[in-house]
Amino acid sequence: MNLLIFWIFTIFYVILVPFQKGDCNPEHRECPCYHHSHNSLAPPNHNCKISNISLPNLTISEFRDCVKDIKVLSLVNTSTRWIENGFFANFPNLTNLEFSTNPNVSQCLNNLTGIDKTKLENLTLNNISLNDENLKAIYTIFPSTLKYLTLRSNHITTFPLKWIQDLKYLTSLDLSQSLQFRHFVSDNVKEELPLTHLFVTGTSFFWTKLFKNSNSTCILPNLTEFHLSSTFVNVSATDVKDNCLHNLTVLDLDHCLFEDGLYNDSFRFLPNLQNLSISESFNIYQLPILNTPLQELKMNNIQMKFNETKDNLHIFRNLKNLLHLEISHINLSTWSDDGIGSLLGPLTNLQCINASNNNLKFLPSVFLKLHNLKTVILTNNSIPQWHQPTFQSGKLETLNLENNAIGYLDTDFLPTSIKELNLKGNPFRCTCDLVPFIIWAKQNKLYHDILNNKKQYVCDFPMDRKNKSLADFNPLPTDCRPFNTIVITAMVLCGLMVIVVCVTDIVVCYRERREKPKRKPRYRKLSPLT
Repeated sequence: MNLLIFWIFTIFYVILVPFQKGDCNPEHRECPCYHHSHNSLAPPNHNCKISNISLPNLTISEFRDCVKDIKVLSLVNTSTRWIENGFFANFPNLTNLEFSTNPNVSQCLNNLTGIDKTKLENLTLNNISLNDENLKAIYTIFPSTLKYLTLRSNHITTFPLKWIQDLKYLTSLDLSQSLQFRHFVSDNVKEELPLTHLFVTGTSFFWTKLFKNSNSTCILPNLTEFHLSSTFVNVSATDVKDNCLHNLTVLDLDHCLFEDGLYNDSFRFLPNLQNLSISESFNIYQLPILNTPLQELKMNNIQMKFNETKDNLHIFRNLKNLLHLEISHINLSTWSDDGIGSLLGPLTNLQCINASNNNLKFLPSVFLKLHNLKTVILTNNSIPQWHQPTFQSGKLETLNLENNAIGYLDTDFLPTSIKELNLKGNPFRCTCDLVPFIIWAKQNKLYHDILNNKKQYVCDFPMDRKNKSLADFNPLPTDCRPFNTIVITAMVLCGLMVIVVCVTDIVVCYRERREKPKRKPRYRKLSPLT
């Protein structure tokens, strides 16, 4: 009887007590944060990142009991469509909030109440179908601590900058990939904004005027980075002294359409510009001759004929501080070695150059003068093996010659500082001439790259080795044993001695025959037999 009572009490305790006190076993928690966390006590580093699961409702009860001191809350593709009032007031230490790929959440952003009580610094609302009306309804509750505001891939068409004039710490605004976005409104902004980074890439934005209010006062004087890739640009907006961009250091104009063209004197009033990118842009009539402390320049596949003309020969003449240059897909095959030397010669501090996809048929000799080079990228050209020193930089660490016409490589012409050499896709001649390179590769750990990329390192000659991996090319020492110079010298000397002896013999014999008197033979008359 006592045993029966004991078992009844045990079953009662195991089944009913958890329902009264709540299940404390972390494995049975309902909190969505634990779907991606292996930590049973709290999400790692106080980060709650939820993605690709259905979480239609955000309620206080779901998060309160299992998550404390959350600093990062990220909901990506969670199909969220309702937020409980006062939900964010439960996260007083929240610094980062993200809603991404949640089209229905824009309808309930009015319930972001309590967000102003957080320590929020980074607010991301990407691809949530946010439009002008939604944004107008919520901008007043943005916390004053906000530093980064990201609104990518939405339906915003116009952004009045007065919406952020009360955010005294906001340094970055990103409206990229919002295809319908066209312009900023700055007339009603009363004072300077603290923005330093502005992103409008991949939008319908048309930059035609300066960021000034109705009193002609610059409202973005602190802007250091302006990213306008894949937009429309009127460059003349910058070509005035009072252009409000005197602190601009980064200007991204990739894939842009220059409505009024680009000329030699463009960007001349950007005194602190350090990074300029105009790759794959249109309406470039002349390349700008910059006179700024530029350190990085990207002009890949520019949509103009870049020929060896007087104007183009000296476009880099003022860029002695340039460290990084990208000039791929600009058809340097029509340039001479001297022309490329005039083009790149002034860049004495250059550390990295990318001149891939130019159909170059030689290694420019100007590399001998660029003593600070660390990285050289010359992929997809037609460079053959070279037989003279080409790189003098004792700092060169990376040389990429993938997909060229190199049959073999004389390693005596490579700097000893090389750490990474990429020769994939070259037509190697697997003969004895290649053996020194194979030995060098093994000593410099390049052989691991050959072993790991057997299909990219293959023989092209001779025919019996064609398309076979370079890793399988291991000739025996006897196959490519070099001749001993002493033996060769001895054999040559012996051969010469034999020839000298033979010639001497022939000459002596010839002289003896000539000096021998011509005598008629005497015959004795024999008496007849008696």
